[in-house]
Amino acid sequence: MEYLSLYRKWRPKSFDRGFIGQEHVVRTLKHALQQGKVAHAYLFNGPRGTGKTTAAKILAKAVNCRARGNEPNPCNNCPSCRRINEGVSMDVLEIDGASNRGIDEIRALRERVKFMPVEGDYKVYIIDEVHMLTTEAFNALLKTLEEPPPHVIFIFATTESHKVPSTIRSRCQCFDFKRLTTEEIFQHLSFLAGQEDLKVEEGALRLIAARAEGGLRDAISFLEQSAAYAEGVITVDKVRSVLGLVDNEVLFSLAEAVAGQDLEAGLAVVNKVEEAGKDLPLFTRQAAEFFRDLLVLKLAGEKAPVALDPGQKTQARELAERLSFSCLKKGIEYFLEAGAAIRRGTEGVLSLEMALIRLVLEEKEKPPVRDLEKRLSALEERLARLEKGGAIPQPGGEEKQEKTRDNFPPEEEGDFPWWDQLLQALRRKKRTVEALLKEGKPCSYRSGRLVVEFSPDFRFHWETIRRVENLRLVEEVLQQVCGKPVTLECVLKTEEENPAQQPDLVQKALDLFGGRIVESDEEE
Repeated sequence: MEYLSLYRKWRPKSFDRGFIGQEHVVRTLKHALQQGKVAHAYLFNGPRGTGKTTAAKILAKAVNCRARGNEPNPCNNCPSCRRINEGVSMDVLEIDGASNRGIDEIRALRERVKFMPVEGDYKVYIIDEVHMLTTEAFNALLKTLEEPPPHVIFIFATTESHKVPSTIRSRCQCFDFKRLTTEEIFQHLSFLAGQEDLKVEEGALRLIAARAEGGLRDAISFLEQSAAYAEGVITVDKVRSVLGLVDNEVLFSLAEAVAGQDLEAGLAVVNKVEEAGKDLPLFTRQAAEFFRDLLVLKLAGEKAPVALDPGQKTQARELAERLSFSCLKKGIEYFLEAGAAIRRGTEGVLSLEMALIRLVLEEKEKPPVRDLEKRLSALEERLARLEKGGAIPQPGGEEKQEKTRDNFPPEEEGDFPWWDQLLQALRRKKRTVEALLKEGKPCSYRSGRLVVEFSPDFRFHWETIRRVENLRLVEEVLQQVCGKPVTLECVLKTEEENPAQQPDLVQKALDLFGGRIVESDEEE
């Protein structure tokens, strides 16, 4: 009997048995079959190995199965179902869009759709990788797709739906097939291993599920390949050998070299990987993922979702504490860039070595820990001073330090020594208020009360600064400068104290026209 690969042997034959992870697609198609509302065209989009072609075949069987009654699943026993399962049905035609992409193939298809089905009720055309069709082929297909014969159903499958013209997509019911989760793949692999009597470690199945990247067909192929390699129990180490993965110890050694700024040790790890014949792009991907795990452990702690055993997780967290956030982030970026460069170029291991050199050198050039601690201490002191409302000490030496509230006698009457500092702080807050206040002159300070005097020439400034919002702003800045609440009082100097002061109306006229008094006759 001909040997069937596991993914062909265990391909689902109905929506309810073995069809994993696409509940939204299954539910919609089942309801359409039960209600007799099957569309004339479908577009299945999604990553490889997620069930697009399988769903298309199940749908093709269901529309032609006359034994299913009102059930949405095909019976798989009638002649039509058996012939479709065997791939010899004349009513279901699978076309590879990559090799039949020209206008001539589509013209031939347009001629064939006119003929009635041979066995069932519908002729079903399944076109895989439909995005590979040429523009002319899509245009030739458009009219048939818009008004197909009632006995024809088109099912398109693609991994790149953005390459399918919008005129085609708009005439189809579109379904997006999602990547399967690692847990969904693991559960299905466990089921298949039990059915096939395979002896396999749980860790090996989880590793296969993780490396499949959401594709069930890839996962089943990895399992079959590992079973052929193992000749017994399928272990984690054997799976790594089959998939070309390096051991986690190699990744730990690489990260240890970066943490210790030991370039020689890091290059030795890279050289060992190259001599072992490992796939370098795959190794760079592993290195990036490992640095990602270290970063997540550093940020989220023990409960972080990482692909490490409990013992390795503890070791990895200790290693992550020795590396900075910046180093871990750059490690992910540099290794991914190196992998992309290796894939598209001929540099080989050079890109990987340069990524490692950049990472180690940047770690060496970081400021010493003592300098960082000193800077952090100074920053914390300045922040604490700011939170308490005090002045922020200026960098540059003790000789440039400004007066502080410690050397200011707040309870003694006299000049206000922080006047210039107050004006500077106000200028940063609001220049207009600073311009108003600087025309005044501090005349006394006592018991948290500052009195500022304005001459009659600056009556406008005196009136404006006394507005509630301006007073509030000045007093807020005063509290920051003095370190405690200070009340501001603005007074206008009386005319008796200013003998040269003229009556308001005359003075305003003089100010307006720039005049001066030549002679004044006053009544006795």
